[in-house]
Amino acid sequence: MDPSNLFKFTNNCSKFSFSQAESLNSNILRFREKYNENLKVFRDKVQALEQKNVTGLKKPAGTIYNHPYHSDHHPLNFSPVKNAEFFHDFVGPEQVSPHYENFLVARKWAVAIWVGYFVLMFGATTVDLHWIMKSSFIPFIFWM
Repeated sequence: MDPSNLFKFTNNCSKFSFSQAESLNSNILRFREKYNENLKVFRDKVQALEQKNVTGLKKPAGTIYNHPYHSDHHPLNFSPVKNAEFFHDFVGPEQVSPHYENFLVARKWAVAIWVGYFVLMFGATTVDLHWIMKSSFIPFIFWM
């Protein structure tokens, strides 16, 4: 007998006797019956578990944490939206009267006070203000 033919699969049972083929066929049929029974039991268990564990969505019992110092007017965290709101509160309402004044004219005293404050603070904190002014005098005269 050729050893390479031992592992080849054929559809006919010519290598086996009739009783061996009958035995193999009955073993396969018994295996399939047991397998189908076990598969049916497994599917029933899975279906029972799925039906048992199906629940609707429930609303959480607790509420989210609200910080005591947080409010809509004074939020704890900065955001571009709140910064824009602060800017529009600072600028004021839109000027719709026929006597329209721009921002600098309408707030000239406030702007002058802040500009003067920053200029004086720059001068007070600069060590060599004389040399800074002397080095910027010529560009100021000839480039303006």
